[in-house]
Order: sequence, then structure tokens, then C-alpha cells
Amino acid sequence: SNTINHRDTGGYDILWFAIAYAEFSKESDNGHLKIIKLLLSHPDIQVNPLPGQKRPSCALYWAVYHNRIDIVQLLLAHPNIQINAVDG
Repeated sequence: SNTINHRDTGGYDILWFAIAYAEFSKESDNGHLKIIKLLLSHPDIQVNPLPGQKRPSCALYWAVYHNRIDIVQLLLAHPNIQINAVDG
């Protein structure tokens, strides 16, 4: 299996954590953006929600939820993003 997309028991992957914690780390925000850019550059990164998720775990949803326009722009520029995808 592909560990870049591994999800914890709550259904969250590393991209979700990078986006969620960027909101709480204002002083190191530039570092979080670098991490998100690095993750998005991986050829196997999953940017869309997986079917059957019970909670919202979609990267785009959380970037919008946290009002992170910079991260939304990065996600929308990803070639595999499905802006109408639905999750939990």
C-alpha cells in the first residue's frame, strides 16, 4: 500500500494533518505551506475524499473551513483535484 495516503483510525491522512495544523501554527506557517507543497508534489498523493468516509476529511473542505485561501489555491492547482467530490 501507499504510505503517503495512509489514514489513521479517524480516517485522516497526512495532508489533512498538515492543513489542519497550519491553522494552529501561525508563527511557523511558512513551514506548513512548504510541507503541503511537498505533499502535493508527490505523484501518488490523494487529494480527493475516499468513498464511504463518515466524517469530512477532504483536504479542500478543511482548507476552506479554516479560511486558508493560500492552501485552497494550491489544492485547486493540483491536476487531480475534483472540486465537486463529496465526503462525510
